[in-house]
Amino acid sequence: STQSTWGFRRPYSACLIWDLRMESAFLIDLPKGFSSLSIRYLDLRNNGFRGFPNEIFRMSTLVVLILNQNRLRELRQPFSSSGLQFLELAGLSGGMAHLSSHIRSAGRLRSLNIERNEMKSLCTELGHLTHLEELHVNTNLLTELPDLSNLRQLVVLSLGCNRFRGAPPSYLFSLPRLKRLYLLRSGLT
Repeated sequence: STQSTWGFRRPYSACLIWDLRMESAFLIDLPKGFSSLSIRYLDLRNNGFRGFPNEIFRMSTLVVLILNQNRLRELRQPFSSSGLQFLELAGLSGGMAHLSSHIRSAGRLRSLNIERNEMKSLCTELGHLTHLEELHVNTNLLTELPDLSNLRQLVVLSLGCNRFRGAPPSYLFSLPRLKRLYLLRSGLT
């Protein structure tokens, strides 16, 4: 019988893995064929990834992806998983400098956490993630926001500890579902 890359027999490699936690596992890449596993929740925080593992972009069943505390610098290609809903890229060692326009390929995201990086700007495509309910961009080097007025599902927006100046954009106060707006040390008055 045929075996997968990891030695699983085919019927087992097709099984759905609900939750795979591989934090602090000293990983620098994922094995070839990893994307053939049906994983919904993947926690890869605190490893040694220097770039996004290519296998991640081909995972069609992925719903939650946590890559906090790695050495990722940028998102270089689009996600094929139309089901990705929760993405955490917080506290990346060395800090991600910007969020690529490829984030738009994750159009079903409900939660995006990119706090504690070194981002100086956010791409305009962020405003097209209309399913977003939570957006955490605190503790970066941001001086302005892209237009987020289309994020009508947004409930939580965390902007604290950035370098904004002046008043918050007026559209923030007309977002119908916004319940929590965090501005502490954001520079917004």
